[in-house]
Amino acid sequence: MDYNFTPMENLVVTLLCEGKGLTKIAKKLNRSHETIRGQFTNCMQKTDTHSQLELAVKILREMYDVR
Repeated sequence: MDYNFTPMENLVVTLLCEGKGLTKIAKKLNRSHETIRGQFTNCMQKTDTHSQLELAVKILREMYDVR
């Protein structure tokens, strides 16, 4: 499913699905904690999810077509 993620949102979600947390993602991308939190918030709104875990599970299920 296409959620119209920006390139940065796509990267943040990819890193989340690889098991990285918000702080590690911020450090890896040389961005502030608040900036990455905002990216997560945007992604959760676009996917109608309410937590980072729910977001990661939804994306991974869709990637692997698991119901």
